[in-house]
Amino acid sequence: PDWVIVGGESGPGARRMDPAWALDIKAQCAAGTTAFFMKQAGEALAREWGCKSLHGADPAEWPPEFRVQEFPR
Repeated sequence: PDWVIVGGESGPGARRMDPAWALDIKAQCAAGTTAFFMKQAGEALAREWGCKSLHGADPAEWPPEFRVQEFPR
């Protein structure tokens, strides 16, 4: 694939995204030629990280290792 988009769930019944899963996907993309894009943390992880936005959609509120929003070439 040219692009992988990762993000946590939002809405009623949203489940927590495992941050280790997102970092593993990020590493797999970096090892190849696939762009990695972190869309949002999701509601559960956003609360855990103390994000102000409900869905954790502001990268400035994420830990630095998750602030990757690449686009395919």
